[in-house]
Amino acid sequence: SHMFFDAIVWMGLQLVKRLKKSPNKKQETPKNYVVYSTNDINKLLESLPFKAEKLTELNKVPSNTEVVFDANSLSFKEIIQNMI
Repeated sequence: SHMFFDAIVWMGLQLVKRLKKSPNKKQETPKNYVVYSTNDINKLLESLPFKAEKLTELNKVPSNTEVVFDANSLSFKEIIQNMI
């Protein structure tokens, strides 16, 4: 009885795993990086392992651009709101 139940549960889990998998979407490497901040971040920009520009407004972010949020000038709530 337990073996039958265990087998049914196992098959259900396998079915859910297969149905849940989304097709592999190839993630593109960003062409540009920007840091969204209200602070003076020249030292931060120099220390990043990639070239980035400072951004003070999020209304015009070019496509294929990764935005780095400065948590020293924005609250986590503001960062999450801007990500949505």
